[in-house]
Amino acid sequence: MLAIINSDNYLSVNTLLLTCITIDRSMTTEMIETFLSKPFPLLTMINCRYTGINSIPTIQSLTSIDCRGCINLTSIPVLHNLEKLNCSRCVGITSIPTLTNLTSLDFSDSPNINNIPGDLYNLTSLECSGCAISSIPILPGLTNIYCSECDNITSIPELPNLRYLDFSESINITSIPILNSLKKLSLSGCSNITSIPMLPNITSLNCSRCDGLTRIPILPNLTRLDCSACSNITSIQGLDDLTELYCNECPNLNSISELPRLSKLYCSSCGNLNSISELPNLTLLDCRICSNLTSIPVFPYITSLNSSYCNRLKVHTIPLKFLDLSALSNDVIYQAIEHNSLNLEYIQMYLNATKSCKEDKREFLEYIIHNSILVKSALKR
Repeated sequence: MLAIINSDNYLSVNTLLLTCITIDRSMTTEMIETFLSKPFPLLTMINCRYTGINSIPTIQSLTSIDCRGCINLTSIPVLHNLEKLNCSRCVGITSIPTLTNLTSLDFSDSPNINNIPGDLYNLTSLECSGCAISSIPILPGLTNIYCSECDNITSIPELPNLRYLDFSESINITSIPILNSLKKLSLSGCSNITSIPMLPNITSLNCSRCDGLTRIPILPNLTRLDCSACSNITSIQGLDDLTELYCNECPNLNSISELPRLSKLYCSSCGNLNSISELPNLTLLDCRICSNLTSIPVFPYITSLNSSYCNRLKVHTIPLKFLDLSALSNDVIYQAIEHNSLNLEYIQMYLNATKSCKEDKREFLEYIIHNSILVKSALKR
């Protein structure tokens, strides 16, 4: 039986049949203490998040506790059947007891917890972002770790069953072990990481803002890569299964090649990129503000292309339906007309279809059309 306990019913509810309770935030600490002093023979779940509760009752039938944001709590009792515990943002809690059946633990943003018990052998999911812990024990059952913004952690143990690992913004991490079961890895902002090991089963990697990285290794099953703002990466190649690539703001990136299955490429603001190799399955390309890009190959399946503010890009390499005249300088437009890579019919179509074109650019384009028509009429006479 599920019940929401509030200031109106906490004295009258029959607790003998309750299996799950949610304590309303409006209840005072005294009301909560009075209610929890009753017997709960069948209770398995307590949801008391962001309330004034100051202690969790020792009810051994409990399997799930959500007490996030309960700033008055100072401890969690030993509950042998507890499987799920969320005590994130509990600033008064200083330690996690031995909970032998625990499978899921979240104590994110609980700054006074600085240790994880090494005997949580059934634990599969751990969330401890923004905490003061300095190490993660070897818990072979772990499959998911969310541990961003943990500045005291410098290394990660070898965990044979780990599938998801997030250490974003943990700035003192220096290396990653070989994790053969890992599927997803996020190291965004880990500036001291200098290399990514061979991870044979990884499918998604986020290593954006990792300035220590100089290369991306060949990862045979990788399908999604975000290495944006990695200032020392110069090339990305040889990732046969990659379908999505985000490499925006990589100032030294000069080569993107040998990515046969790539369908989406975001490489804006890569100032050193001067060419993009043929990518036979590409459907989306965002290469805005690539100041040295001079040409774009033919992509047979392209459906979305943004090449705005690529000042050196030759207009004739851009399919007309993707050409944004408002982002081209007047000189580039003049040159394109002179070399017959831009015709007046397209300019007129662009003006008819585009309402967001700036007034000065619209006046310039209309001037070109008008004067070109006059020139053609004079030649005919």
